[in-house]
Amino acid sequence: MTDGGQRNLKETLEDIDQGGRTAAELQRQLDTDEFQAVYDADLPDDTRNSLLRAQSDGDLSAPEMARAARSLDGTDNKDVREAIRDLEDAQQRNSYKLVGETGDEGAKLINELDQADGNSLRSFTQADLQDADMTEWRSALARRSADPDSAVKPEDVAQYARDVREIQRLTESDSTTINNPNRVVQETIENPGDGGQILGQQLEARRTVHYARNNDDVTVDPNTPGNGEPDLRISRGSGNNLYVENKIVEGDLDGGLKVKDKIIEADGSFDGISSSDDSVVEINAQGDITNDFNANAPGQTTARESFKDLVRAQKDPAEGDLGLPTRISGYDNPDMTVRIIDQNGNVVEGGGFSIRAVYQEV
Repeated sequence: MTDGGQRNLKETLEDIDQGGRTAAELQRQLDTDEFQAVYDADLPDDTRNSLLRAQSDGDLSAPEMARAARSLDGTDNKDVREAIRDLEDAQQRNSYKLVGETGDEGAKLINELDQADGNSLRSFTQADLQDADMTEWRSALARRSADPDSAVKPEDVAQYARDVREIQRLTESDSTTINNPNRVVQETIENPGDGGQILGQQLEARRTVHYARNNDDVTVDPNTPGNGEPDLRISRGSGNNLYVENKIVEGDLDGGLKVKDKIIEADGSFDGISSSDDSVVEINAQGDITNDFNANAPGQTTARESFKDLVRAQKDPAEGDLGLPTRISGYDNPDMTVRIIDQNGNVVEGGGFSIRAVYQEV
């Protein structure tokens, strides 16, 4: 151990209740390099002592504490340490746990969320849904967003965190019912390596917030009498339910073929619902949504007109197979409505249409 590390150890023994016992226990649980990392790391006393208290209280394992000390070390991580220091105690401990589990990936995400809009870091470290392992949720998002090849970006995590925290707030209120709220994080926890799945969960959380703010009763991943597995059910006072399937395009939504693919993916999601209920496929993009869904045609083509053109082409044997049914009977759920929505949930111009109406017009 360096001279600085020995001084830090001595100060710890003086500053922390039962500091001697804490140090002795750490020495038993850690190898020499890990033990030295805790005290040799260039950390402010309050950060080191917070890590030691979190470990002593059982919030961090000894190896996690050593990893966190390494990842928060030095002047390069000053902003991360200060961001954590500004949080409340429980949120600080969630932050240390994240860095302890994921190392530099967690520290990087904390710094990025601290710089994002809308209290994203507080939302991320405070979010807590019943029957969901939120520690695993945070770790999955830190690892995915740090991977340069991942579709999940820090700004996606920031929005996801704010929406999950809002879902928690809404579930705790007396005026709103959200059934199965943990389902907006469950697939992220169970499939942490699937960036596309995580983006889908992010959209599902955002739309849950939208509908919960405007309706009294929302169910995430509702059961249906058939094989359908829609994302949401919104119960309306008239007894007529709205079922919603959310689809997100990675990157930009820049053409009608991407819309067509999401429609085909969604078909079957509403199997088993009553004919008196409404079924809607909402398509959103991680990036920008084009104003022209067919760059090969003159002028601007809306999504609706682009889909009609694709249906016409599918009916023409000379055009080849585009992966669309030639007749409305080829759909499992021909009465579903398509809505292409922007980041604010507004339907883009020409982005709302029913499958049945398009086929009747072609």
